Amino acid sequence: MKLHEELMRRLLPRPKADRRRSRSFALVLAVVSTMVTIAACGTGGAGGGDRETLTIAIGAEALPNPALATTKSAWSAVSYNLVYEPLIRQLPNGSLRPALAAAWEYVDGAVPNTVFQMTLRDGAKFADGSAVTPQAVAKWLQYFVRQTGPLAGVLGANPTFQVVGSNKVQIRMTSPNPSLPVILSDGGGNIGHVVSPAGIDNPDSLATDAHGAGPYVLDSAGSVRGDHYSYKPNPNYFDQNAIKFRKVEVKVIQDASARLAAQQSGQVDVAIGDSSTAEPAQQAGLGVITAPRGVIEIVLDSKNGLAPELADKRVREAINHAIDRKSIAQALLGKAGIPASAFLPTDVTTGMDAFWTYDPAKAKSLLVDAGYPNGFEMKALVQGPYFGPLGEPLMRAVAQNLAAVGIKLNITSYATDPEYAKDVFGKKAPVFTLTGLIADTPTLYNTYMAPKARVNFFGDDEVLTREFDAGARSQDPTAHWTTMWRLFTSQAYVAPVLVNPNFFYVSEHIAGAEATAKRPVALPTEWSRK
Repeated sequence: MKLHEELMRRLLPRPKADRRRSRSFALVLAVVSTMVTIAACGTGGAGGGDRETLTIAIGAEALPNPALATTKSAWSAVSYNLVYEPLIRQLPNGSLRPALAAAWEYVDGAVPNTVFQMTLRDGAKFADGSAVTPQAVAKWLQYFVRQTGPLAGVLGANPTFQVVGSNKVQIRMTSPNPSLPVILSDGGGNIGHVVSPAGIDNPDSLATDAHGAGPYVLDSAGSVRGDHYSYKPNPNYFDQNAIKFRKVEVKVIQDASARLAAQQSGQVDVAIGDSSTAEPAQQAGLGVITAPRGVIEIVLDSKNGLAPELADKRVREAINHAIDRKSIAQALLGKAGIPASAFLPTDVTTGMDAFWTYDPAKAKSLLVDAGYPNGFEMKALVQGPYFGPLGEPLMRAVAQNLAAVGIKLNITSYATDPEYAKDVFGKKAPVFTLTGLIADTPTLYNTYMAPKARVNFFGDDEVLTREFDAGARSQDPTAHWTTMWRLFTSQAYVAPVLVNPNFFYVSEHIAGAEATAKRPVALPTEWSRK
């Protein structure tokens, strides 16, 4: 059964119970579905306390600088959403609305989909009172693409930014990209979260000062880095009626069980959960919202010479055939466990959802053919406890599978995401885990596959580049991009393992929390008290 069909099967509606009674639910993931929300009921969860304060518990702090963030989902999205107004706003159903940009369009260029123009909103200001001008937006976009973050290449190679008139910004790209409205939204890869010129000039200050144009500002006096963050309303925000809380507290609690306990005791209104606590959260009367965040993948670095064995496609194929995805997914995620063999782009059905079969005998045969009958060893890096069961437990399970065919992984675990990212991109080991985002093909290509992409660990594949470019230039890219995705998967450049779900636990007095396959995060600026 194809992955998307399996996910839809899990979405079959069930009769709704009276809201006054405890509701049963099924944990689901939706890759081609609408929003999945299992509403809260009963008396469980936070009691409400201060009705003007919203308290959120997350598993790890976000990097203060959106241009350096390693992800766009879960905790990063929560933190950035409070402070940084996006250029374009994406609703849970995937539709787009004006934010800092009042209007946008592709304009005529020598090549279609290479020149994109935004008209900015009148009167928008950053938290410091300075105006959101075309010059400020162009400066932020230029800054973002020059950084070392994994999403810095989302606009392709060498984009340029031009101020047009008094209120317009043009983006000129060297290769076509038909997906810029989504990319520049709060559902995109962080580039849409505009930082003020003052923040760009002093990026270290982003950890302590507010340099966005969003509805809240960081209260540094009431915050302790790595433990909790306090936010207060931004008096310069252009839509004061959209500010629903007098204060927002974000607590960093690495352990998922401890986050749930804090919510049950009334200390937390909304918490980021995981598969190990989803059922207890539902039993406690909390609303459980889940949506696919991405695909957990074992990256096989065949580009940097850290493990020469990985340069042989047969070795990479052997690794993929050695992994028992179904058993690992079920063991780590239970009912929510969905094995994965490929990326999950939102604009193309690749047909590769179950491409890799679990076949240890074939894996051993491929290793013999490649000249490694006795296997070999490699270093591997992995996220620590803050990433829950999809961190070290997943890597240990994969390592056990690989050991059965003769490949030994020497694993190093990390306590924080910044430490992990530093060594991943510092090329400290050839094997590590990353979440392949669920996003449009241009975002995925420019992040993971383009020859100079920050997260490209396999090098230059001319056929992939040709097929992507042909699709981006055509009116219907489906055929070319499907070919590209099938080639990428069959080359075994990575070893996908399972679909990584987002979980949000919502106390019964909070309304408006939604996460979907199109926008897999629940954003706090949309929440209110009932």
